[in-house]
Amino acid sequence: AEATKVTIYDGDDPSLPMWRVEDYTGLTLRAVIAINGQIWIGASTGVIASDYAGGDLGSTTLDYTTSTTPAIVNNSVNDFAAIVLPDAPIDPATGLLRVTIAVATNGGVSVIADNGSVYDSSETAGMAFVAFNESNRLFYNDDASDQVYYADTYAADGFSDGHYDTD
Repeated sequence: AEATKVTIYDGDDPSLPMWRVEDYTGLTLRAVIAINGQIWIGASTGVIASDYAGGDLGSTTLDYTTSTTPAIVNNSVNDFAAIVLPDAPIDPATGLLRVTIAVATNGGVSVIADNGSVYDSSETAGMAFVAFNESNRLFYNDDASDQVYYADTYAADGFSDGHYDTD
């Protein structure tokens, strides 16, 4: 990924040839994640979700912003994390398991659940980092704090189970 474009390589071919280049001129890209045939693009103005396995190739339309339904908590995206939860449903169009995406923004964290719902963290500071661990726990932190927040459940607004001090 670069500031305004994403280059996709063919992972099915051992020589990894370039498959396509997606042009996002007019957007400032800040985060990219790919999982189960989907590519999620985070920009300074929202999230683009492209389902390549389902035939949705390279849209530049913002799918999640503060004005969409469902909405994310803030348009300025800083990081993504993706996970396939143990009870994830199968997408009938692709046969792949649906993913859950966590989005770190300048106004907290939004989780886009595998059913399409969006849930926001109780923390509303700008979050720079987000990750899932092998136990499905969600971690996130901001640049202005010495704390790493975590949530074991994130299927409702206001999620936050606790925090760790980094010292």
